Amino acid sequence: MDNLQIVYEFINNPFFGVFGVISVILAFPLLVGLFLIVLFSVIGWIKGYFRILLRLGFEIKNKNKNNNNDVVNIDPELIKRIDSLSEELQIEAVKEHGFLIQYITNPSEAVQIESVKQEAYSIQYITNPSEAVQLEAVKEYAWSIQYIDNPSEESQIEAVKKDRNLIKCIDNPSEKAQLEAVNKKGVNK
Repeated sequence: MDNLQIVYEFINNPFFGVFGVISVILAFPLLVGLFLIVLFSVIGWIKGYFRILLRLGFEIKNKNKNNNNDVVNIDPELIKRIDSLSEELQIEAVKEHGFLIQYITNPSEAVQIESVKQEAYSIQYITNPSEAVQLEAVKEYAWSIQYIDNPSEESQIEAVKKDRNLIKCIDNPSEKAQLEAVNKKGVNK
């Protein structure tokens, strides 16, 4: 017999025993508690969603109001939950945290370049980066070449110029990159 059925029996027959009275006393708080848990969960989710939207709107308003080059402090949770951002906001976001590029769908080359300028390792989150993006990442930190699938010849050479040991991280290095690694003595920082 479930709790609602016990309550129904008690209403129809209030004298059905001590067990019925105890069951009703125990069932009512459980039902109220379950209702409150669901209610507060839904309210919390709605409150969190609106807090994120309000914060984003407040930050955009302040950015436009100040009209300076201050970086908008964007919470990573915002980027994860917002479906589309303007390119300007995408650039501001990756300037603050380069790794946020992983949450941006189809970022432009400008956004990709800003991301690797901030954090060269963020190239691992970019699908098919252009040669310009690859070069920027390698210039920032040569070891980021290990995260590039099929790096361009120029990126390979740039990485090997900085550290000849990086030739080991490149699958199918070009002949020019191999020659650069062989001719290089030591590590050039």
